[in-house]
Amino acid sequence: MGDEITLWVNEWNMVIDHHMKGHVQAHRLISGKLVYVGRAKKEIKLWTPVGEKVCPLERLNLKTKPIKEGSTITVELNENGTVINLGKS
Repeated sequence: MGDEITLWVNEWNMVIDHHMKGHVQAHRLISGKLVYVGRAKKEIKLWTPVGEKVCPLERLNLKTKPIKEGSTITVELNENGTVINLGKS
């Protein structure tokens, strides 16, 4: 009790990450064309200028359904390389 934390929220006011006070965040943004969203494996594949990138999804409720394959998107990765947020670019 009494610990201070920082919460990261997305545009829908959902908490997508949290850190203890003083922790340095190392989130990364990656943009590319959506190749697929794997529902069974909970992963997403992007085509970027440096090649294909497959990243695990933290949650499947990241609003992936309205985004069509081939769309240009930006994903936010946490320190573990897991997608915590995404949207059309």
